[in-house]
Amino acid sequence: MTNDQEIELKFLIDNKEIDALRQYLDARAKPLDPLQLDNTYFDTPDEVLSEERIGLRIRRWNDQCEQTIKLAGVQQGAMSQRPEYNQPCDSDVPDLTKFPEDIFGDHLDPVAITAQLVPMFQVAFLRERWLCDAEGTLIEVALDQGRIIAGEREEPVCELELELIDGDVSEIERLVSDLEPHVALTPGTLSKAQRGFALRDKAKS
Repeated sequence: MTNDQEIELKFLIDNKEIDALRQYLDARAKPLDPLQLDNTYFDTPDEVLSEERIGLRIRRWNDQCEQTIKLAGVQQGAMSQRPEYNQPCDSDVPDLTKFPEDIFGDHLDPVAITAQLVPMFQVAFLRERWLCDAEGTLIEVALDQGRIIAGEREEPVCELELELIDGDVSEIERLVSDLEPHVALTPGTLSKAQRGFALRDKAKS
């Protein structure tokens, strides 16, 4: 299992800006292999985890499968910082007993919740990636294009994420400042999970 403090900046980007973005990044960062990421988000029917601000998903790519929990963190504009726990899995439904017990506190029972888990919505997207080495700070830049699907409703995903891999967080902000004159960016204050739950609410109404 990996236990990380995820630090990232998220922006919404218009399709018209994508060519300029690719040109900028290809000239200044190392392109990585793109990934097709297929995500299913889970909760209990009464959304116990969502009420606790706990996000739970299974992500599949290539021949790999991983279950992830993200806890509530700090959000300041486009930047978010939150604990993230990742665990390899080989099941269609997450198993909360594989995560540290102290994530859930004394009032949540991982065994009971696991038994109630159902899919909430899906998020599928192609992730184009670049690795930027900024003064020894490693930053992964990701362009995500795809769909959020909840019942009969869908909405597009077109986002730019900059995640700190190692080093000084201020280098992410500097990279964004360098990028903004070339590409129009809008701060993204909602995660894909938050957007998915909002879309699911619309699908139920």
